[in-house]
Amino acid sequence: MAMETSSSLTARSSFRAKHQRSSIFWKNTPRKDWVAPWDIGKAQPSLIQAEKEGLLKGEVLDVGCGPGDNAIYLAAKGYQVTALDLSQHALERAAKRSKAAGIADGTLVFKQADMLHLGSTLGSHLWETALDSALLHCFPPELQPRYLAELQPHIKPGGHLILFCMSDANKDPYTGPERISKTQLQDLFSESKGWRMEQLTTAKYDTPVREGGFDTWRAYIKRV
Repeated sequence: MAMETSSSLTARSSFRAKHQRSSIFWKNTPRKDWVAPWDIGKAQPSLIQAEKEGLLKGEVLDVGCGPGDNAIYLAAKGYQVTALDLSQHALERAAKRSKAAGIADGTLVFKQADMLHLGSTLGSHLWETALDSALLHCFPPELQPRYLAELQPHIKPGGHLILFCMSDANKDPYTGPERISKTQLQDLFSESKGWRMEQLTTAKYDTPVREGGFDTWRAYIKRV
């Protein structure tokens, strides 16, 4: 096993601390009506549009599912969905919403997972479509390639990743997660790394904390 460098260990520690704080937020919310900045109580409109365009096919892996609204929407549309999150509290909320939505047993499966060690959760299973709706930008730049290297083996060759991430079009003052440039995405998803960027367009990410939402990239990426 390759040894982690001090910089990658520091980045990993920072990532874990951020998500530990997230888990605390899910468990100990300041008031009963508090919601996370990514929780709009329904699927993201940009995902709904992508589904209408026919970009999702086959079984779907939703990484970083949060309260589960995207996964629930897809399951209700007839997709077989496996939805992952690091926070057990987020998954508990997602399971309650799935039950309230009347999603059939077995159509949508929620699992707790460390996105930097996906193999221990997913085994050798492959999905035709993976969905990353606002997870990549939660990682510091040092860990983004590692996360993608963990995810890629679980997408079928010829399958696709649908990605929504914060773009550098979000200007200061800005207190959100990592802003990612077009150049950064092109480097992360180069053919030399086993990807092919088939579409890259702009979109909006709805949030209860910012009127008009955040500026995001919508990328449709093939595993080659």
